[in-house]
Amino acid sequence: MYSLRMVFLIKQLDIEAFRQMEKKIELIIDDNATLQAVQQLFNDFFPFLRINFFSYSKEISGDRNRKLLDKCLKKLAEFRLTKASITIIHPEMSVQELEEKMKSDFGLETQIYRCSGRIWLETNETDSWSLKEQNDQGEALS
Repeated sequence: MYSLRMVFLIKQLDIEAFRQMEKKIELIIDDNATLQAVQQLFNDFFPFLRINFFSYSKEISGDRNRKLLDKCLKKLAEFRLTKASITIIHPEMSVQELEEKMKSDFGLETQIYRCSGRIWLETNETDSWSLKEQNDQGEALS
């Protein structure tokens, strides 16, 4: 097996055709992609997973307020904390690795959810599983 690197920006692609390939595919996301586009591409690539991004703001009382950045049109570049200009997500990456990468590279709190029938479950208890394992489990439960 070898690695096939594909650049997915904001194009509509036949993701299912790529998923059927018996090759390791990496999802490479350019910093010009919006958070909304990243969410859509992630879900296209892993149809039984969902990725959500959160930001925190401090209240006057000192409490932290968690805000869901759903369908956010801000570009990844606006959040970037490191010098790299692309982010690579691969199926063997664990949920924990992805969440830590998004925190360290962008300062974004990230939560992965797995489909379980008609509901979406946080993957907190299975964060050590790979994205592929999570997606396969979601498919089996749907």
